[in-house]
Amino acid sequence: MMLRPELGKKMSNIWRTAFQDYACTGVVNQGLPMSNTMSYEEFSVAPASEPQPAARFTTPSLVDTITRRTRPHMTRPAVLSSQGAPWSGFTVEQFSGGPADVTDESPLHHHVVVQLDRPTSMEQRVEGQTHTFHVPPGGVSLFPALQPVTVRNRDTRDFLVVALDPRLVVRAAHEVVQPERLELRSQIAIDDPLIRGLALALRAEIQSGYSGGRWYGETLAHTLAIHLVRHYASVQQAVREDSGGLGRRPLRLVLDYIQEHLAEEISLETLAGVAGLSPFHFARLFKRSVGTAPHQYLIRRRVERAKELLLTTNTEIAEIAAQVGFCDQSHLTSHFKRTYGIAPGAFLRSSTARIGDARPANHHSSVTATSA
Repeated sequence: MMLRPELGKKMSNIWRTAFQDYACTGVVNQGLPMSNTMSYEEFSVAPASEPQPAARFTTPSLVDTITRRTRPHMTRPAVLSSQGAPWSGFTVEQFSGGPADVTDESPLHHHVVVQLDRPTSMEQRVEGQTHTFHVPPGGVSLFPALQPVTVRNRDTRDFLVVALDPRLVVRAAHEVVQPERLELRSQIAIDDPLIRGLALALRAEIQSGYSGGRWYGETLAHTLAIHLVRHYASVQQAVREDSGGLGRRPLRLVLDYIQEHLAEEISLETLAGVAGLSPFHFARLFKRSVGTAPHQYLIRRRVERAKELLLTTNTEIAEIAAQVGFCDQSHLTSHFKRTYGIAPGAFLRSSTARIGDARPANHHSSVTATSA
């Protein structure tokens, strides 16, 4: 199958935890009236600064699951790149043929790979077994963020990579499903015309000098992210009907604000101001849109960020707790264990953790009984 350039152009223990949360925030209900229909969590989320725009996306990287060293996802330069694009949250790069070898490394971003005009073969090693895949022209592969991968290819031939910031995919997920924890499933050499068309449309946009502007490129990437959530999420969930929740733009502003201010105290009143609503009304609409109360969502995002830092840095657990907004290490441990079923200390020591993490025995020396 030949990929026509015009195609791309066309597509162009609950109470203890609750008390602990209160002790950290010093906030109970933001002065709102209590009612039988609103839980503690809806009030527990104190003033912060105005929301800031997301930082420009950096070069996609891989992290070694044992040494925690990072490197660029490709060892050879791209022949086409969106590094100078007005977009935020993703990059698009095209690479020519050559060898590729990845061993026990995890991408820090979701990688969508489209094979171009010539086929190739790829070996993947999973749980000690090697599988060989034939990738035809137009074949699509998905390598999710923070999932370890071992693949080898003697000659990749030409291919296109769209690397999506996980935050972009999380925002997209909240528009179509109500995920507790979003994980994408790895795919190799599948046939997905929509993904292929979106990737080629993004390439055409680069070749045109970004004639469609920032919003056109970001709309294509956003469509791609929603498609990944709907079709390649680890747990498929029902598409949410319109239930009178927050509008798409206010919801996106709020989610972006939370992500950019995880280390700060974030009040319900502040989030309501970002959405342009009263705190009482905002709390109800947010829960309808996201499926969880603002406070619960904030805690989950902090735990997910802590997991990422545990994987990619040598930072002590107590310091990570402070960096993501928990008042101390035990507070992080409580929520981390509730979310993942394992404490941070045990997570670091385990070579069979879900993201394939392995650590030297003396790593993170501050691991104590509270995190074991």
